[in-house]
Parts: sequence; structure tokens; C-alpha cells
Amino acid sequence: HWLKPELIEQTDLMQVKLTLHIHNEPINEPINEPINDPVKPGERESAIIDLLRSEPGITRAKMAEALGCSESTVKRTIQVMVSKNMIRRIGSNKKGEWIIVE
Repeated sequence: HWLKPELIEQTDLMQVKLTLHIHNEPINEPINEPINDPVKPGERESAIIDLLRSEPGITRAKMAEALGCSESTVKRTIQVMVSKNMIRRIGSNKKGEWIIVE
């Protein structure tokens, strides 16, 4: 059974005391925990170069599987490697291959 608000009477006011405790200790929880990040970026770049040497036409999916990370992680790492002029793409996205700049 529902009570209608006009039927409820408030005879006594209730007082509540709130106390705020502030701790100045740092919290050791990272805000953004790395996901699928078992290899450090320098190591991941080296691993990608090794994979490209063995199979220049390898797909991002196969790289991700070999490295134990996501395809997006491989894509981001490749973008960084291209911006650092470590590798470059020759040919189309479908039939092309990666060239290691040495």
C-alpha cells in the first residue's frame, strides 16, 4: 500500500552530524590500468620487427595473437613505429607489406 505524501506528518526534526576524515596518504591504484600490455613498448616494437622480418605480409590479427595483445594495441604500436620512421608500408592495405627502415 502506498502512502500519499500529504498524509505523512513530520512532527520532530532530526539532526545529523557528519564528520569528514581526510587522509593525505597517496592511493596506489593506477587510474588506467594497462590492458593487454604484457610487453613494454620498446620490447613490443622489437617483437613486431622480428615478426615482420619473418613474414612481411603478416596481418595485425596474427601479430596480436603472437604478441598476446589486442589488435588495437598492435595498430597503435605500428602507428608509432611509422611516425618514428622505423617501418613503412609498401603496396595496398590488402596485398602490401611492411618494410623495415634500417
